[in-house]
Amino acid sequence: MVDSVARFDVGGNVYEVVFYFDGVMPETKPLESIYDVSFVQLKQTEVGEYGTIHMTGAGNALIVLKTVIAVIEDFLRRVKPGQLTMSSYAEERGRTKLYNRGVPLLAQQNGYQYEQTEHFGEVTYTLTRKDLLS
Repeated sequence: MVDSVARFDVGGNVYEVVFYFDGVMPETKPLESIYDVSFVQLKQTEVGEYGTIHMTGAGNALIVLKTVIAVIEDFLRRVKPGQLTMSSYAEERGRTKLYNRGVPLLAQQNGYQYEQTEHFGEVTYTLTRKDLLS
């Protein structure tokens, strides 16, 4: 279920950051929420718009990532989810490299611990609020 959406424009390209409610952490009392976040570049066609996860090659990756991080930080401050996950595919070297740089800093600055796992070519970053860890 989509919980929150943010759109922004960088260099004439429109991007969308979407937060999906993904359940609760059953081991916490009270139950803490889990969210998944993704971002895409929106493309317009004759039949409507669609999102693509591929990097544009326009040289704006750092600006886009900084904006995405700002949107995520705002969400973390407002919602305070127990966990937040995001992922990239190992073959998306540019996106994975940006995540490897940005996610640890994002976690540290917002009171979260992060864990990085890889399964079948998908790299998943899980941020867990530090006050929930024993």
